Amino acid sequence: MPLLILNKYEFYKLLVISACLFLIFIISGSCKKEITTGTGNANINFFGGPTDYATPFTINTNDGGYLETGNDAGNTFTYLLKMNAHGGIQWSKKYKIINCSSAVETPDAGYIICGTALNPANSVIMKTDASGDTLWIKNLNINLSGKFSFYIHPGKLSGDGVGSYYLSGYYEKTDHVNIDNFYLFLIKVNGNGATLWAASYLNNNIYNPATILNLLVDSKGGIVFAYTSSSGMYMNKVDSSTRKTTAHCTLFTQPSGAIEAFGCSRLQANPDGSYQTIVDESNDLDSAGNPGSTYYHHFYDLTISKDLSSQSSKLLDSLALKANFFVPFLTESDGGIIEAIPTVYFNQFGGKQGQYIFIIKNAQKKILTVKSLPGWPYYMKMDNYGNYFISGLAYDPASDARGTFTEYIDKNGNIIH
Repeated sequence: MPLLILNKYEFYKLLVISACLFLIFIISGSCKKEITTGTGNANINFFGGPTDYATPFTINTNDGGYLETGNDAGNTFTYLLKMNAHGGIQWSKKYKIINCSSAVETPDAGYIICGTALNPANSVIMKTDASGDTLWIKNLNINLSGKFSFYIHPGKLSGDGVGSYYLSGYYEKTDHVNIDNFYLFLIKVNGNGATLWAASYLNNNIYNPATILNLLVDSKGGIVFAYTSSSGMYMNKVDSSTRKTTAHCTLFTQPSGAIEAFGCSRLQANPDGSYQTIVDESNDLDSAGNPGSTYYHHFYDLTISKDLSSQSSKLLDSLALKANFFVPFLTESDGGIIEAIPTVYFNQFGGKQGQYIFIIKNAQKKILTVKSLPGWPYYMKMDNYGNYFISGLAYDPASDARGTFTEYIDKNGNIIH
């Protein structure tokens, strides 16, 4: 094999190129912020130093990736974080908006978020382009309060597929004897952010705030939302043209003397017009009906008829936790269940602070895999290859570093990104 002979100029040229490539490798490695555990690495994204972050909200994007939005714990700004299909960060942006809890993707690959603007404070809706740069921000021109003052708590945002968007949440009104009454609301805007209408709906328990857990809008003007208050969990169906409630049902009623909470990880319309949702119903009552320090989570797959007049349920799984906390999970096509449980609230399988337990169960609920992984999950999705994308809050006890995390995990519970 002939030898490669370089002259003096070619030798120095090759030496400079090699040095540049090595420098690029070192710089790229040092710029990535990670926490390291015994099972792999989790990407942690920091926005302005160590701080707690409010609950992140993640959606699937049409390019196969994900968009995460949330607020810092001090509620001083909102961020958007765009990731590819494997959780790799493509870009991140911060905005002078607070109280943002959801986002939607627009047909032109942009994004719409809503919240409260600062200086002056007002409820707003904002659109960005595909890179997160602001295209416009507009006030929500609404008059829900009548003669009462109110403060809007933005909730879920959903698109109907034909260019309109719906914002849901609750607002509080104070009457002449200073009693706070809480009302649910819906606001419809067009693709340019102009408010088309706003309507309010009395909460079943008017002296306690309600939380809209999930919102579903179809192209025919039908709106369905699941919400919870201190008295239970409910579902409303609203006609978009009349803004009137056409159907209402109770999904769960809070037991007397219990501390109860609900989660709703999915709400979808079936081909026959019925609705399906996955619900986490939890309370602190043991089998004898006595309250205690353990919370019992029951995961149900609910099917509700088109007119909300009837429902059927299937119990997916049950867990006993040490705190009342929503546990993200998903169901595979073979009936198996994936669970991600923060270890600060669950110690049956061990784990350290700042980690969660990743559990794979088969259709008979037999545990197949248990792994301790870094982070505090709020979102989970299985891709077409049987791998899992998970995002949520991150905390590294060793350095007190805090932020959000993203992980891409294979079907055996190993971090692959």
